[in-house]
Amino acid sequence: MYHFINFIQGIPLAQPLKVKVLRENDEYLSIVQDLNLYAKGDDLNETIEELKEDLKNLYQDLFNSDYIPSGNAMKLKSEFEKILK
Repeated sequence: MYHFINFIQGIPLAQPLKVKVLRENDEYLSIVQDLNLYAKGDDLNETIEELKEDLKNLYQDLFNSDYIPSGNAMKLKSEFEKILK
């Protein structure tokens, strides 16, 4: 099953971000593979909201701070830029 996220911190995405959703026993696992983000919880909405919060925090760290990314963070920023308008 898939879920799609259209905005990150109020910023529209170039295309919806595809979130793969797996159900294992009584838990949900939501995955954004391109950004290496995962959320696990008892409820689908809980995992999606957790992913949205993680995306917001990642966006702030990569684009709105004095932090200068290097190495893997630069690769992650590049992947993130692809989904932003």
